[in-house]
Amino acid sequence: MTDTEFLRQGRAVIELEAAALSRLAGQLHASFDRACRALLACSGRVVVVGMGKSGH
Repeated sequence: MTDTEFLRQGRAVIELEAAALSRLAGQLHASFDRACRALLACSGRVVVVGMGKSGH
């Protein structure tokens, strides 16, 4: 892969991820606020786990 191809691909990935974040921003609702407040109200530690399946 040439330097130009790396740059092209890098820019394409960033543009794709930026579009996904833009869509995600429009999906935040009151439940996000409640979740943030619940996390802030926790004393001690919060453990976050997932199953490793993107988009599911």
